[in-house]
Amino acid sequence: MSSSSTTSPPISNSPLPNNNQTPIFLLSNILTYVTVKLDHSNFLTWKFQITHILEAYSLLEYVEGSISCPPKFLINELGAVTTQVDPTYLQWQARDKALMSLISATLSLSAHSLIIGQSYAHDMWNVLLKRYTSVSRSNIMNLKKQLHDFKKNTDSNSQYLQRIKEARDKLAAVGTLVDDEDLLHIVLKGLPFEYESFSSVLLTKNEFVSFEELHILMVTQEELLKSSQENSKENSIMAMAANKGSFNLAQFNNSAQFANSTPKGGHHPLAKLVAMASAAPPSSSSNYWISDTGATDHFTPDLANLPDSSIYNDPQLAFVGNGQ
Repeated sequence: MSSSSTTSPPISNSPLPNNNQTPIFLLSNILTYVTVKLDHSNFLTWKFQITHILEAYSLLEYVEGSISCPPKFLINELGAVTTQVDPTYLQWQARDKALMSLISATLSLSAHSLIIGQSYAHDMWNVLLKRYTSVSRSNIMNLKKQLHDFKKNTDSNSQYLQRIKEARDKLAAVGTLVDDEDLLHIVLKGLPFEYESFSSVLLTKNEFVSFEELHILMVTQEELLKSSQENSKENSIMAMAANKGSFNLAQFNNSAQFANSTPKGGHHPLAKLVAMASAAPPSSSSNYWISDTGATDHFTPDLANLPDSSIYNDPQLAFVGNGQ
């Protein structure tokens, strides 16, 4: 809950920059430059955007307190305070009120409630920074734990690294820095087992690996693993198809009794000889089921497999599933 008490701005005799109209110009266009309304979830984005805008127009010094309020009244030649108001004081006050309006326009309702009662832009700025960059020990410990507990899981490498970067940025916002070397170990620790060789190479690498370089390497490795998995899947499907269509040709050659399941004397066109039995005859002691394929004609190396059979005497050659 914000306090309604305010402090008087510090006094400064420094001349004001000649940019009287700048805050008014920014106020009319602020939502174009700051794309988010400050709340508990987007402080880093908000601070990044508004800080760079204020720096670009030489206004950040006002909200940070570097350019403080000049004396209200002019001083005469004798050093005595007169009753005449200093024009630079009026300029400073007008600019400060415009900056207060500018900042307020970028706040959500919850953030706006924090600055109610503040009289100067500098005070508003300090309240917001204090609220959203709490440096409590528990907050820092929670952020550190979150950073070390990240796992890639089903995220892409880009998504995984982005989550880690956001956690590091939150720690940086409260004054705790995590260098790229520590971040490398955190990232590699959260990778699945298929990245084991990749992690080993990076951990034994003598050269320094920046976060940006790590991102490029991980995206490249992700594409290589994906390509390898697709090739492995295709090879597996081809192997299954080959195994399904294979048979023991030696058993066929050793048997002169190529039989079919139609009555003797029937004609067997080559196009109909498409259903094959298994390569090796099953053990006579096995209990098994043979499915009904719906085919009219069959070949088998073992006549016991068919209750009604006849020798194939057609002069046409018959080709089986593996092309032989």
